[in-house]
Amino acid sequence: MVTDYIVVGGGAAGCVVAARLSELRQLNVLLLEAGPADPGPDARIPLAWHKMPGGAFDWGFQTEEEPYLDRQPLAYPRGKALGGSTALYAGVYSRGDRQDYDTWREMGNAGWGWDYVSPYFEKSLKQGLPREPLRQLHPFTRDFLKLQSGARPVETMHRGGKKPTASDIFLDKARKERPNLTVVTGANVVRVLVHEGRAYGVEVIRDGRLEIIQTRFDVVLCAGAIQTPAILLRSGIGPASHLEGAGIPVLADLPGVGENLQDHVRAGIEFQTPSSTQLAKNPGLLDQIRHWLNGSGPLASPLVEAVYDFKSRPDAAAPDLQLNFVPRCSTGNGVTIWTVLLRPFSRGYLRLRSADPSDGPIIRLNVLEEPEDRATLDRGLLTAREIGGKMGSAQPQVRYDVMWHACGTCRMGPDRMAVVDSDLKVHGFAGLRVIDASVMPTIPSGNTAAPTLMLAERGADLIRC
Repeated sequence: MVTDYIVVGGGAAGCVVAARLSELRQLNVLLLEAGPADPGPDARIPLAWHKMPGGAFDWGFQTEEEPYLDRQPLAYPRGKALGGSTALYAGVYSRGDRQDYDTWREMGNAGWGWDYVSPYFEKSLKQGLPREPLRQLHPFTRDFLKLQSGARPVETMHRGGKKPTASDIFLDKARKERPNLTVVTGANVVRVLVHEGRAYGVEVIRDGRLEIIQTRFDVVLCAGAIQTPAILLRSGIGPASHLEGAGIPVLADLPGVGENLQDHVRAGIEFQTPSSTQLAKNPGLLDQIRHWLNGSGPLASPLVEAVYDFKSRPDAAAPDLQLNFVPRCSTGNGVTIWTVLLRPFSRGYLRLRSADPSDGPIIRLNVLEEPEDRATLDRGLLTAREIGGKMGSAQPQVRYDVMWHACGTCRMGPDRMAVVDSDLKVHGFAGLRVIDASVMPTIPSGNTAAPTLMLAERGADLIRC
């Protein structure tokens, strides 16, 4: 099989890139997704997102023992269906801060400062990305907003209280209207095929058989910050010593592949409250009917209903902490306040466990490795305790977790540790690009879904230009 463009991965970025390239009707575009076509009804219910990790539409990854979190491994969900991880997320909309993108530019990535990327956030909205306030706020959330000046309700990527996936928003209409766009599910890409420095296709496992698909122009990797570097490594592109140890012939010694892994670490405290009733954990039949009819009721909640951005120190250049307010707790009646580290210094990495694509990769986040990260998070916890203490009685346990905002493992830049240039072309190769969260040099200071969609819109334009 031969096509003009191969887009690998049907997640947030891949859905956008495939849709935009197929607007050029003279080009044939093939989108390959390892998972099924539809992640099921729970993927569209905001409050049901927490049921999705660990299920049939999750790759089921897990980190190694995290040395700075009591040596505990962490579940690390990644979406495996059209829509990718947008089938697993809560649908909170955040662009981050202007400084996030100006930092990308200052790191040598021309065209990626705020003034360049902000029009692409707007383009996502014009292309159909919904953006709406919560349809209703829990009474606990309203109390939190009254207590803390500067706190705000979250914005969502919901439509009428329901949560479409990236496939629903960007891909479905294009699939129906454009015969030049082909979407193949159940297609697990093993590696990129390269001849004399040019990518000419991919090797795919489909229905238990190995297939080769060729392209006339580009292979575009949009498989995300975990799968994209894994595909590059299996292709022989990455740190030479690691590839040799895995028995993979080295095509290019690109030491940055799999490095620079970043995520937002968070610490949660629960507060027991004597009054009112927390957000329902198991909404009943009437709540299900209300949501089905008009998108209202507790099922329309993304769980995190309000946020508060603030600086850990007066001299910080921009907010580096965020409180996420959840109007329920795990036991009894109460609320949870998560303190989120927005601008971590700690970096993790990804390696292959073996050359076998069925083996999940080695993932080590190394969250809180840098002492400054832990000190900043501890300062944030003091603020969380102060605010939460006005609402209820603080419980002694602090829970640590990450927000599954993986990025950075194929970062863009001009230096030796960069994997792609500012046009998102893999260094040293023709016909090979990466367009997903893996190219982000530093993590945005907020949820990463909207920035990934922005990046995909800009990346598609870079190809089309």
